[in-house]
Amino acid sequence: LQSNSEKLEVVPSSDGTGYWLLTHDFDAFYAFKIEATGIQPTPVISQIGGTQGNGAGHMKVNKQFTKIAIGLLTLGASSTTQIELFDFNNATGEVSNGTALNYPTVVYIYGIEFSPNGKVLYISDLEDLVQYDLTQPTPLAIQNSAYVVSTNFSRTLQVGIDDKIYINEQSIGAIQCPNELGAACGYQPSVLANQTGGG
Repeated sequence: LQSNSEKLEVVPSSDGTGYWLLTHDFDAFYAFKIEATGIQPTPVISQIGGTQGNGAGHMKVNKQFTKIAIGLLTLGASSTTQIELFDFNNATGEVSNGTALNYPTVVYIYGIEFSPNGKVLYISDLEDLVQYDLTQPTPLAIQNSAYVVSTNFSRTLQVGIDDKIYINEQSIGAIQCPNELGAACGYQPSVLANQTGGG
């Protein structure tokens, strides 16, 4: 697979004996099975979702290994930005049931991360850090649950082994309680001393 996409994840397989190497190439997902004998050369291909206008940005799988989130930027006369959510089957490597959430401005959705319980999604657009409640009953309700956590030039997001989400911004920030909604998520800038974020 030849790709300029930054989207890459490794997900445990349901049988507990291997992994899936999951990537996205503009208009399809590719899942390569990793076993004791090596990486299987023929991927499971899921042709689903929109066509990426740019390969930049992250793709994340929740800690339950059931959901995928990516940002979608379409370029052209009617450029749009969306957040796409999918189901992932870690028994078969298949991606299905796509849902798109509209984003209010045409930007890159760069950083993405699920809360540890998989019920809250955080995204960064290289400036704002926004939270979504995935327990809402419809895509529109999820979209309308958007809560701006920070406007501190957020870049990449990564959940840590302590179940906090760390943010590469102009320093290293953290979401202390990412399973909680709104201000209760406990966003705190500059939690790591003498660290400088990229950007």
